[in-house]
Amino acid sequence: MPNTDHLERSPLLHTKLIPPRLSPALLERPRLFQQLHRGLERKLTVVSAAAGCGKSVLLASYLKASDLPFVWYNLDPSDRDPMVFLSYLIRGIEGRFKGFRSRALGLLQGGGERGPGWERVLATLINEILDGLPELLLIVLEDYHGVEESEGLKGLLDDLLRYLPPTLHLCLSSRRKRSLNLSRLRSQGEVVELNAGDLSFN
Repeated sequence: MPNTDHLERSPLLHTKLIPPRLSPALLERPRLFQQLHRGLERKLTVVSAAAGCGKSVLLASYLKASDLPFVWYNLDPSDRDPMVFLSYLIRGIEGRFKGFRSRALGLLQGGGERGPGWERVLATLINEILDGLPELLLIVLEDYHGVEESEGLKGLLDDLLRYLPPTLHLCLSSRRKRSLNLSRLRSQGEVVELNAGDLSFN
C-alpha cells in the first residue's frame, strides 16, 4: 500500500486551484464557447496545443462566461502521485460546494502505510459525487503534459472516466496530444477535441 504520510506533512497549495487572471480587454470566442458547451453532453473535453496558443485563456474565459460550477486544478510533477492528485481534487470539490464533505479525504489522511489504495478512495469519491452533487461540475486539469508519465495517474483517470457520474465533466488541457489514449472514448462518442487549428482566429 502507498505511504500517505506526506499528505499530512505537506500542506496543499491553494493557488493550484485558482484559474488564471483574465485581461479586461479579452476577446471572447463564441465559436469555441459553443464547441465547449456541446462537449458538456459527453464525458471528456481535450484542448491540446503548444504553449502560447491560448488554451488556458480559452477555458478560463469560457468558465467565466458560462457561470458553471468548476474546479480548476493546475497540475505539476508532484501531482503524479495519485494520492496527492485525489487530495487536491477532493479539496477543490469541497471548496466549490460548501455542503459537500467527502469521507474519501479522511481515507487519504488517515491511511498511513496500511491505508487504502487510490482505487478505494476514488470509488468512495465517485459514489459521494453521484449522491451528493446537485448540479453539473466541470473539472479542469490544466497542464496535463506535466503528469503524463505517471502510470498510476493514467490508471486513476481511466477509471474516473469509465465510471464518471453524470454530474461531472472532465476537461484536460495539454501541450501534447500523443500522451492521451482516447481511442475508447472516441469510439463511444464521449470526447470533444480542440487543437491548435481550432484555437486560431478566423
